Amino acid sequence: MTDDICEGCGVPLQSERPDAPGYVPAHVLSRGEPVVCQRCFRITNYGKEETVVKVDEEDAWSTVLDVIDRVDAVIMIVDIVDFEGTYLTRLAQYPRRLLVAVNKVDLLPSKTPPEEVAAWVKDRLAADGIEACGVFPVSARDGFGTRQLLDGAKRHAGRGGRVGLVGATNVGKSTLLSRWLKPTGEPGPTVSRIPGTTLGAIPKQLAPEGIEIVDTPGLTPGQRVTDHVCRACAQRLVPDRPLSSKLLKLAAGQSAVIGGIAAFTPLESDERIVLLFAASEVPIHRVKEVRVDRWLRGEPIPGQTVLCEACRAAIAKVGWEEIVVEVGEMEDVAVHGLGWLSPRRSGLKVRALVPAGTMLSVRPRLIGPKTPAALRA
Repeated sequence: MTDDICEGCGVPLQSERPDAPGYVPAHVLSRGEPVVCQRCFRITNYGKEETVVKVDEEDAWSTVLDVIDRVDAVIMIVDIVDFEGTYLTRLAQYPRRLLVAVNKVDLLPSKTPPEEVAAWVKDRLAADGIEACGVFPVSARDGFGTRQLLDGAKRHAGRGGRVGLVGATNVGKSTLLSRWLKPTGEPGPTVSRIPGTTLGAIPKQLAPEGIEIVDTPGLTPGQRVTDHVCRACAQRLVPDRPLSSKLLKLAAGQSAVIGGIAAFTPLESDERIVLLFAASEVPIHRVKEVRVDRWLRGEPIPGQTVLCEACRAAIAKVGWEEIVVEVGEMEDVAVHGLGWLSPRRSGLKVRALVPAGTMLSVRPRLIGPKTPAALRA
């Protein structure tokens, strides 16, 4: 055992148990140099996690709250393409100096500018009574807005201050920190689409900036589709390319299906127009409502799912939940960890079918005109 931690995921390094977190061969550990564990090495170089680590959520929350208590400012990162699934209101209520980084704005349609996204998020925070020092639309992947975010963190933490990076799994914390570390030559945390890559707190000095950034484990809300499927399937549901969208006309007796995971069936008799959004790997289809009813009885919808056989079986075992919601003309209905539906031309009453335990939220419209007046201008 050693007191050193993995530079990639933050767990203590050890050379006794190859199947446990933090494993490094003894001859590598004896060099006394900064290293990453075998798990992080394989994730980085081969894109796979051979040692699957089950993160204890209570331990993750304990680590995150401990970091919040010890730092001078906190950056909470949310994923704009899964805002409902990654906006943790409980977490946002803790820090005294909170900055909100809205990541992946580059994956939204170009007609939705970053300043419009920032205004939308500010309204969401205000509705929950959350005061933030600033809202920063960013792309950790291509660097957009990350300089302004870092300047804001320095301003609120002060020279020599410490800044905590917090958020749900797969929102891009490690990607953001790696981008900031690149000019310094310091090794960054392990970056991966695999949920839960970071396992412990990882302090990193940004010497040119005069601050320390502390990366933390991603928190798992437990109510996203991505929280209920295997890691390979979760990766396909987490967008890393521009969102896919599809405009559908739904006549009576027709349903819209996202990835064979969620279905929406309008309850009105007249034709409805809906716009659906999801990751580019997730198919969006129109089907007859009768096929959705068969789906409820356990029959698959061929060619329309991104889930592996094991995940399909697991979801079928826990069952489906039917929820009837009314969605206004200027609103969306979002399936946490999957995608969303936005009615066009008029609101609608819809029967939603989602895996049991998955959250569904009605929210203000994210993409497109935000008021009827703007719509008709």
